[in-house]
Amino acid sequence: MRVLLVVFSIVVGGMFGSPPSVFGQDALSVTSSTDGNGLYTYTFSKGSQPYVWGLSTTTAIYLQSYGVLETSQPTNWTANFDGSGRIVWSVANGIAFLDAPVTVSVRSIFKTSRMYTNWGDDPIVFRQGFVLGQIYDITNHTVLGEGVENFASVGPDPTALTIRQTNSSVVVSWYSGVSNSQLQATGTLLNSNSWIAVTNVPVIVGDRNFVTNSVSASPRFYRLKF
Repeated sequence: MRVLLVVFSIVVGGMFGSPPSVFGQDALSVTSSTDGNGLYTYTFSKGSQPYVWGLSTTTAIYLQSYGVLETSQPTNWTANFDGSGRIVWSVANGIAFLDAPVTVSVRSIFKTSRMYTNWGDDPIVFRQGFVLGQIYDITNHTVLGEGVENFASVGPDPTALTIRQTNSSVVVSWYSGVSNSQLQATGTLLNSNSWIAVTNVPVIVGDRNFVTNSVSASPRFYRLKF
């Protein structure tokens, strides 16, 4: 987990800008789990350092997820989605300091889970969550500065492929909410360089991409590449 705390501000766009100075680390502690049935639970609390994050209209927790049906959070928290599809937790009034543990949950259509560990220039899918905004002194809650701290967590895995045969055709489908993905195919699993892109344009039905190929005489394997 990394935290960048600066005395003025940092630039946040598609990526995070380099701050002029760094102060401390581990202001946030995050635990995450799943019940294996589509429920993902996250507990946020103070980290090991003598300062704490405070959620407000200008400070929020961002969490990437897929197939979200609903979220659950404290009554004074709000949950929205940003332009990248991330869940954004903040508070509409006052400041909610993350001194004591606070638990939120996400209900997803996807029961299979995976770790979200990507950061920086890694692929945008399965990117770590982060808290962005103001950080405070643990004793008197005076503002120390602004920063960003990222964290790895468990989340839904929407990448499973579904394959079925219809007469002389093979239909492969996957979740359409995963961006920058490419369906690939190969005739052998013995050569890792044999995967090639399937150029058929997917047909979107509901929240699924569908690609139809002819049944081949020899085995054919498919995967989703990011």
